[in-house]
Amino acid sequence: MPGLKMDEAATVIELPLSARRPVIAAGAELKNTVCVLEGGTATVSPSASSLMDATAYRTFSRQMDAARAHFSGQPYRAAHDLHPASLATQNVLVNDDDRVAVQHHHAHAVSCMAEHGVTDPVIGITCDGTGYGADGAIWGCEILYATTAGFQRWGHLQYLPLPGGDAAARDTWRPALSLVRAAFESRPPDRIHQMFERAGGAQVAAAEAMMRADFNCPRTSSLGRLFDAVAFLAGYGDRNETEGQAAMRMEQAVVHGNVEPYPFTIQEYAGGPTQMVVTEMTTAVCDDILSGKPGELVASRFHETVANMLCEAATRAGNRYKVETVVLSGGCFFNRVLTKRLEDLLSEGGFRQVLKHVRVSPGDAGLSLGQAVVAAAQLEGGR
Repeated sequence: MPGLKMDEAATVIELPLSARRPVIAAGAELKNTVCVLEGGTATVSPSASSLMDATAYRTFSRQMDAARAHFSGQPYRAAHDLHPASLATQNVLVNDDDRVAVQHHHAHAVSCMAEHGVTDPVIGITCDGTGYGADGAIWGCEILYATTAGFQRWGHLQYLPLPGGDAAARDTWRPALSLVRAAFESRPPDRIHQMFERAGGAQVAAAEAMMRADFNCPRTSSLGRLFDAVAFLAGYGDRNETEGQAAMRMEQAVVHGNVEPYPFTIQEYAGGPTQMVVTEMTTAVCDDILSGKPGELVASRFHETVANMLCEAATRAGNRYKVETVVLSGGCFFNRVLTKRLEDLLSEGGFRQVLKHVRVSPGDAGLSLGQAVVAAAQLEGGR
């Protein structure tokens, strides 16, 4: 944009809106980008690594300060993630008076809307590893009714405890242990429980004690952790040495062709969000494993299950809100097998438009764009 120097690799998105005043969006702590929105143009910086890295944080801080200096003397709004401990959020809280917090998965959905120039309401299927939820839980498999200015949480994956908190993103056996304990009412079959011996008896015992005491076990609806759990059970890795490693191995094992999905339940509640319940799926996965079925079959049936479950939930939400456009966003949609199958099912199921990211990352690198557009839309609405 004129007057503000941005990296040549920045992504420029022309928007179907004109912001009443500029917006600076701080993005996420992981895969950080900064977005500057002025008029009808959003400029997204190249993705950096985690802001826990000192070099990445300095780059981020310089970008934020440059944007503030550019708008010196005129009012602007800063947008940040809802998570109060995020380093990106902290930067805004310290430096900006006019600011707005944007929920992680709402920003994901609006990022995809913005990329495609969509201003009408959509159903957002937003799936990833972690995002701070409006209820303080870790969200990660969400069905949203989303506008550019706000959202309603229509549904989500059932909550499960994560023993060890952040360690569960590294140790795939942790979400797997939580999953099977939930499915078998804390008493998984001996042959299933024996699978966890390779994780170390003392560690597993400690995790089980955490869950019994409800200590250091944040609740999550994360699809990323569900992928990790099934990847562990199917033999695709006990530990993620890199982000999503076990889930990617499982994706690569999928055998294309007709497979039956595992059973699942979409449970609607009068007073709260609908839940996608995977108890039956878990017991069926364990049955396949105990009967000696190959990991490739489990991987294939699991992908088919997730695609069907998300499609059914989104279709119900679309019918509820009379919405015919659905957007797919979040890091789980780097999974090409899941994305393609879900696209096909949604199109066959009656959605007029099924939109995914093309120029902007579906992961957290796209978050700042969504944050900026939400902030601009709320300004337009007088908020």
